[in-house]
Amino acid sequence: MDGSDFTFTPVHESFRSVAARIPGVVAVSHEGKTLTYGALDAASVRLARRLRAVGARPEARIALHLDRSPDFAVALLGTLRSGAAFVPLDPAWPADRVARILRDSGAIACVVSPESPLPFATSLPVLDSTSHNDLDGPEWPGAEEAPASTLSVHLAYVLYTSGSTGEPKGVQIEHGALAAHLASIGTVHRIAPDDRCLLFHGIAFDPVIEQLFAPLLCGARVVMRGERLWNSEECAAFVERHALTVATFPAAYWLHLLRGWQASGVPAGLRTLRQVVVGGEALAPAAVELWRTLGLTRIRLLNDYGPTEATITATVHELPTAPATNESVGRIPIGRPHPCMRLHLLDTHGVEVAVGETGEIHLAGPTLARGYLDAEEHTRARFFMHAAADDLRLYRTGDLARFHTDGTLDFLGRVDDQVKIRGHRVELGEVETCLRRLPHVVDAAVVVVDKGDSDKHLAAFLVCESPGGHDPVEFRSRLAQALPQAAIPAEFHFRIRLPATTNGKIDRAALADSLRGAPLDSSPGEPSDIASSTELLVADAWARALGREALGADEDPFQLGATSLTVTRVHEALQLALQRRFSVAGLYELRTPRALAARLDQRQGEAMTSAIARARQQRQAIARRRPTPNSR
Repeated sequence: MDGSDFTFTPVHESFRSVAARIPGVVAVSHEGKTLTYGALDAASVRLARRLRAVGARPEARIALHLDRSPDFAVALLGTLRSGAAFVPLDPAWPADRVARILRDSGAIACVVSPESPLPFATSLPVLDSTSHNDLDGPEWPGAEEAPASTLSVHLAYVLYTSGSTGEPKGVQIEHGALAAHLASIGTVHRIAPDDRCLLFHGIAFDPVIEQLFAPLLCGARVVMRGERLWNSEECAAFVERHALTVATFPAAYWLHLLRGWQASGVPAGLRTLRQVVVGGEALAPAAVELWRTLGLTRIRLLNDYGPTEATITATVHELPTAPATNESVGRIPIGRPHPCMRLHLLDTHGVEVAVGETGEIHLAGPTLARGYLDAEEHTRARFFMHAAADDLRLYRTGDLARFHTDGTLDFLGRVDDQVKIRGHRVELGEVETCLRRLPHVVDAAVVVVDKGDSDKHLAAFLVCESPGGHDPVEFRSRLAQALPQAAIPAEFHFRIRLPATTNGKIDRAALADSLRGAPLDSSPGEPSDIASSTELLVADAWARALGREALGADEDPFQLGATSLTVTRVHEALQLALQRRFSVAGLYELRTPRALAARLDQRQGEAMTSAIARARQQRQAIARRRPTPNSR
């Protein structure tokens, strides 16, 4: 399939055809709630009518401020059916970021749920996502029965990514691009009607669009996870409970799961899982090695790559069950372009490079974005016509790669300062802009700290008006009002001045070199502040998960960059070390090593007291059953 033989049908119309054929089949499930294809179709029609009543039409934009739920599926389909485009807003974002994107997108209305209201008042119409599932409710007055026909050039959605200017930029994806990508994914991922597919990502992360629509367009079931991230045991239990067959994970999280199963044994609950798709960042060779050595190669493993500007993903590599020659360089290939995509590697002069040489990835095909919303200059810099693609329109990704002789592609890094942190695209320029806005900060630079195996975080270097007295915890709190969690530096280092290269630019290589052996921003607690072996065990587990030399007994890991993935790593490490189970909620509630250790010791004491009491009761029972000397 390529752009020439692709027949356009809007996604919502394709879904409606499927729903008409299998109305009673479950389409979406989430924490005990389900929607059949027929119910999802009817609810989306009702939402579409309500949206048209408030002005939805082609090229209009509707903001969606929702978490994962069946209503999320209703909102996406209902918005597309109304003729408008959807703009995802993550409820976990800081209120300032939500407000900026809502303003920049020009949204005419916002759909929210009772669990995810907007964090501020707005003059826009706000629609309740749950009010459209009552099939017996009244019709909405003034709503048109059907919108005008959807054209391939009409806008389907606007997804905001990190911006180098310090402001997020909206990537505009048209209906034709979305439909072409989903048709291509149908060929690549081979999803079948009897599949049960995990929807893992959040609403503002574009793989979620693929995870929802690819299964729905072939009659499969979408199973949405809850808000809390699982540890490896919980993930396997979820797979078994829902008989999942297909799952998509961030690359770093897939490695975390494999390491958990390596420590505790591969659970039998994975037996239904036939395919795992990973992406969002480079796949670590260690993850592929574990997939093989743990005997999981019956699970088809796909490594996806692609920027938002090419509609979610652009290439895919199916991992062989045995090591291949193209893995010998210590990198996992990102494979070959999707059927509808053309890929060119160009040098700095715009000339195609030879096999084995490094070039910048340029993409062409029907899945390219229209451009950036209200940013014509930036659009022209990234999207352009080029003779290398037979005068087709190209998108310059900023990613470096090289071809193997077998036609597969190696990802080599970024041309600019854009990076992937835990699967989220982060523009270092945006982070630096926010850092320079902090009180007393004169200059700032950010570098990536790569601990290996896809474990990355940011380190900030700051020049302040006066030395000393600056609190990284306060800085993180202020940054959290403007940046997503992945973009907040885990380390803060203070300098009198930033090093410069011979041409006057910040010498980021020198900053990165200075981190080797350097302490982190918060001085780790002295060994003397650790009061027990349990405190030492907890502190050490947190320190290793955060990539620190040590952690004080009263330090809060969440103020030092801990994430939900960090929590699951610490939880599994402690359960393995202690050889007993406890709830992961304790790591969120008791946020210092001292507090958590006290709870663990208390529970251990209670368990020991209970065990001693049971032993005494058993002895007493045995003594009562024994015959006394005079009873013979």
